[in-house]
Amino acid sequence: MRDAVLELRALQAIDGSADAKNFTIQDKAALNARLNGDGNQPGARKVLLTRREKFLSGREVIWYGKYKQAIPTDENKAHDIANRVMEVVYASYRNKIAHDDFNKLHFKIERTRSVALKEAVEKLLDTASQIVVDTSFAQARGDIRYLQKCLLNSDVLKILKTESTRMRCEFETNPDKYARKLPSLAEMVREAQNLKAGDKIRITEWVKKYRKPPYGQGPVSLALSLACLCRRLGDSIRFKIDETAVGDLPVTSFDVVYNLIDGQYPNAFLSYRQLRSEEKALVNVVYSVFGSPDSALARDYTVVEAYTAMKEWWNNLPPLARVDKLYSQGQYPYTTGFIVVMQKIEAKDAHTFLFDELPTAFGTDAGIAITQEIVTTLEKQLPLEKEALESALTIVEDRILGAVRRIFEVEESTYSDIVDAIRNWYNCLDSQQRDAYARWQNSDSKPLILHLKSVDSLQETFITKISKDYNMRPVRDWISDRVNEYIERLERGKKHIDANRLKVESANVVFEGDYKRENKGQIAFKDCICLTFEHTNPNVKIYVAEGNADPTTASDQRQLVHPNESIEFRTNKTLHIAVQDQDDNWSRIETLQLINEHKKYEIAFSQQKQFGDETATIVFPSNPEAFAVTCRSLFREGLERQALTKDQCIEIIQVLIDELQKEQ
Repeated sequence: MRDAVLELRALQAIDGSADAKNFTIQDKAALNARLNGDGNQPGARKVLLTRREKFLSGREVIWYGKYKQAIPTDENKAHDIANRVMEVVYASYRNKIAHDDFNKLHFKIERTRSVALKEAVEKLLDTASQIVVDTSFAQARGDIRYLQKCLLNSDVLKILKTESTRMRCEFETNPDKYARKLPSLAEMVREAQNLKAGDKIRITEWVKKYRKPPYGQGPVSLALSLACLCRRLGDSIRFKIDETAVGDLPVTSFDVVYNLIDGQYPNAFLSYRQLRSEEKALVNVVYSVFGSPDSALARDYTVVEAYTAMKEWWNNLPPLARVDKLYSQGQYPYTTGFIVVMQKIEAKDAHTFLFDELPTAFGTDAGIAITQEIVTTLEKQLPLEKEALESALTIVEDRILGAVRRIFEVEESTYSDIVDAIRNWYNCLDSQQRDAYARWQNSDSKPLILHLKSVDSLQETFITKISKDYNMRPVRDWISDRVNEYIERLERGKKHIDANRLKVESANVVFEGDYKRENKGQIAFKDCICLTFEHTNPNVKIYVAEGNADPTTASDQRQLVHPNESIEFRTNKTLHIAVQDQDDNWSRIETLQLINEHKKYEIAFSQQKQFGDETATIVFPSNPEAFAVTCRSLFREGLERQALTKDQCIEIIQVLIDELQKEQ
């Protein structure tokens, strides 16, 4: 044997040396044959393997143990001696069940591919559901592969009820019942239960301990065992990522279990304290109020379930519900304190929040032991606080709609009476008041005109739409009590609208010329139009402004026109007309857009300055009337630019007339 080892080592040394690179082809072939064989003779490797197998054969080897005592082995089993050694090393705590991967120490869990293990672990962690093993599933599913073969067959789980292929199970509370088949798991349960107050087990040390002899637990066994601990010990076992962590680490998924046993939380630890009966009663009270109890399955709820139910309820409340000033001390004596406590829920772990913080909302000192008196108080008060916060929107809605009744002078109290009063008010508004985009409208009045034209729902109109248009957000999203501010704006808006009722009639405009009315105050005319402004009150003042000017503003460019005075227009104009009485009241601003349809036939010069000859353009006239416009424009521009005199103009026209008459 020794010679075979030395020969192989020598040949390998030669093969890896620098001189081997300079060997001839024949030398390299000879060296390879010595190492690996040539078909006729075995190489040094084969010789060594053959001698080793013969040397380790049960028929050839005698094994000795302590004090040179011969160890009897089965000569027909090549690995029998290894089994004997493993029995000595792991005898008392090794798993006594046969399984494909549960017993493997050197096994790699592939997080994304270990579907069956994930199924089994998460079924164990789902404390809200009873453990059900369905034997109709495939052998590769978590129910069969792990729950049945590893736990049920080892008496870790016991059957409560069988329904066809479904077995409803629960955990065996006595670890002695399964200590023979899964001694390591039984030891883990005992170790956790024996922890005293303040004691901790660091998870990385726990993993190392149970991987080494005499336990020898692999990653699959550790993952299932940790999930079993969580399910079996329930609320009594708590995990934290490190000593400084504010809250507990919720172990509710396969990924968290994997991270723990894989060492990704190097400072994580667990602690154990069994809940007292009063604490369990408090948990059940909280869940019954804020959760969704299953009436078909009577059971104790977990701390995490109760905490999660309460947190989800709190997070789903509208921001308005958390405004403590909405709740009067006389009617809601504990609500302000309850809101203060609930604001801490995200920053506290489940145990600390339920057992230390929550009772303080009702006058109990923080940190004292839970008593039956505290449980009774919470059982009475929690439903009242839940109802109070859920009615926040109704409380504010009643205040707002009460103010709406007063603002719109509604004597009755029904919603239909309020809607009728608003409708009657809106229908009595004049055209100026209904114009949401009139210049006099402000941020208080405009939303009322927009949303009170048609009220299908008082809540939608006043609680959402108008509040949102006031840039106050919908009422449910308020984070402070803004009711008084909102009501003041509603009052100001209505008063502003009422104050802008028309007190002065608009002027009557009389048109003379060839024109026609278009939509939206457009007046289309040909060549020229005359406007006369009339009013029934001879003492009023009529102002006309052009473009963007405001006829009601003295500083803007405007023209005072007298009644029955005619004004001629030949170009396109946008006119704004307003009437002012002796008391400085104004009429509605009327807008007219005058459009000269013949304007396009007039001579048009380029706006850009040019040297030399100027370029002019026209739209060629299509009828005699348009042709006259073009000719008139041509002569007018010629006179203005002094291209000719009036006499020359008359002479040219006369010559043209004579020429045309001769051609007839």
